[in-house]
Amino acid sequence: MFRSQAAETFFKNRRNKDVEIQSCGTWVEKEGLSGKKLKEFPELENFLEVMKEKSFDISKNVCKPITSELVDWADKIISMAEKDESPDYLINIPQVTFWKVKNPDNLTKEFARETVEQISKLVSLLKYK
Repeated sequence: MFRSQAAETFFKNRRNKDVEIQSCGTWVEKEGLSGKKLKEFPELENFLEVMKEKSFDISKNVCKPITSELVDWADKIISMAEKDESPDYLINIPQVTFWKVKNPDNLTKEFARETVEQISKLVSLLKYK
């Protein structure tokens, strides 16, 4: 949910206007986080500051859960959650790619910075057509 917000922001910043993208999280519904803004999570302070350093304020972005309907809608799905933490309907379907990106919550600013850089690089390498 948090990492995907950064990925969505970087992807949209590449001016991919002909491609629809939606950020959503595998834990949002399970944890009752749907509709909460990222700024409501104190554990994301460093992550949000690092994104601001990159000129992106995602603090007002809202958490949305992944659903089977979104999976059906998507041509490509990038998941940064561990496979074993993912809903069954995400496992072993051809349009899902799992990126190994550690969750930057409750961590140092340096780790948040490394995570944001990793996400930015992965998005830049993403083939979407």
